[in-house]
Amino acid sequence: MIDRLKQYNENGMKPLATVTSNVSMMTEEDQALVATAINKEWTNPKFKLRWFVGQTQITPFAKLRQWLLEVRSREEAISTIEYENEKFQIEIDRCKYIADNETDPFEKRLAQAEYKHKLRQRTNSARRLGDLYLERQQLIDLINEFNESDEGKLADGSGRTYMDVLDTDMENQFEQELWTNRLAKQAATDLLFYGRIGTGNMDAILSMDPAQQTDTLKLAFTYGAQIQNIQNKITHEVEIDLGLPNGTVNELLLPKVPVETRPVLADALPQVDQHKEDELDVYNS
Repeated sequence: MIDRLKQYNENGMKPLATVTSNVSMMTEEDQALVATAINKEWTNPKFKLRWFVGQTQITPFAKLRQWLLEVRSREEAISTIEYENEKFQIEIDRCKYIADNETDPFEKRLAQAEYKHKLRQRTNSARRLGDLYLERQQLIDLINEFNESDEGKLADGSGRTYMDVLDTDMENQFEQELWTNRLAKQAATDLLFYGRIGTGNMDAILSMDPAQQTDTLKLAFTYGAQIQNIQNKITHEVEIDLGLPNGTVNELLLPKVPVETRPVLADALPQVDQHKEDELDVYNS
């Protein structure tokens, strides 16, 4: 796997900016710190793009679609900034021409000041452009990794990828799958924290086809049971590590479900084999 950040830095995708403001009150170390801050790469890390942009979409197709939307967003921004940079260069050349040929001393000084300002603007803009190039490439890498993985292939055994069904009627099928899983996830969190599904999520679930309502509610209870089992397992391990009595963590940290709703939660959640290996990523499995 290519280290894009290293490639980005070594290939000079972003020009280095110098500190041009008044630094007369600063030490050399302080000036170096400012230079580091203005030249640091501040793009969205690949980790964030993977887990908090793509993975939050729950289903494989929705994940791919979100990454494609992100690529389009970066591409549109890149086109805009490339155009702005061309304009900056024209303005820089114009200001330099005026500064070199103007006879009026005030107009000459004004052109010189504008020339320096436009140079700084172009440098800053070029640095933003380099960041966008990096983010675009990181997103493309994530899409390529997804397409080459088992997750990126349709479950029908045809060997086709989700890219193969873009702009076809199959997108509606995957949209239905997305909303079943998304609403089930939201309903499961309601069950875990409040003991019942909230009004907003239940209203959304009841807006769907009856068969999909049933699938969504069943999935919500399954998610809730899995998360509860995982939570119990982890808190028990923490109590052992800290030498605490059984149940201490739940008593100290976890929200208290109102007494009148506890039977609802306990009865609604199906029993899951406690000896079965828990999967932490239950929403995306």
